[in-house]
Amino acid sequence: MMTTDQNSEFLPEGVLSAMSLQTDAICKEVLSQVRKLESKDLSLAVCDLMTHIACNLQAISILYRDKRMEEYEPCVGNPTTVLLRCIYDAQIQLMYILESSEMSEKRAVQYLKYGAIENYKFLELIEESECALAKRISSIPKRDETKQLMVSQYNQCKNSEFWNKWGRDRWYKGTLFDLARIVGREEEYTWYVRFSSGAVHASPFATSQGALMPNGADLFLASTSVVYQCVIVVLDSLNLCVCDKLRRWMDTFAEDYCNARLV
Repeated sequence: MMTTDQNSEFLPEGVLSAMSLQTDAICKEVLSQVRKLESKDLSLAVCDLMTHIACNLQAISILYRDKRMEEYEPCVGNPTTVLLRCIYDAQIQLMYILESSEMSEKRAVQYLKYGAIENYKFLELIEESECALAKRISSIPKRDETKQLMVSQYNQCKNSEFWNKWGRDRWYKGTLFDLARIVGREEEYTWYVRFSSGAVHASPFATSQGALMPNGADLFLASTSVVYQCVIVVLDSLNLCVCDKLRRWMDTFAEDYCNARLV
């Protein structure tokens, strides 16, 4: 076993691979349980967000292990930072959906319905754009049938209570920071958003000096910690479970990854 610390420059390949595989297995096990929920809307919303989270963590693991990334110093940590931000945004939305047992199903429906609005906004963008990529997308087979379906789904949302409340801006009321405050993560929100902003928007600092946390091991471990926080929320909110040993390890790691012991 080994103890992580903020000065560690790398994780042994065997430890990294074991962590990555174990985390992937945990996510898949939890997803298999979520798919069996009686509420199909809640099941689908949670599965979509958890799949997004797990996929981004796997991408971080791949980037960290790819030695070719070392050729791109000092920007080597920037792609991982962007992926960590993707995980965090999904975490806040997932925690908000599950924050209230009385509201979770309604929030899941709102989340899923907003997909129809996003599709329609994307359709508008394609039809108004002269960009070559937009033209290529618009030439897909069965375009007219797809457009008809998207417009129909959009109109259903437009005539619903969902539309009257939130319009077309987002599926929830307020901002992502408002959701972070509701679920008690406002301090983390400020850190992760500001921490990742330079990498997302190619600021002079990020392009010349790299990520604020350039250490690949710490980025991987921080991302794994956020993923475990998500898994724990799902388990507790939906009365699901994993074996006691895994649960204890996740609890410790999610609370403070710098002091977590890795098997």
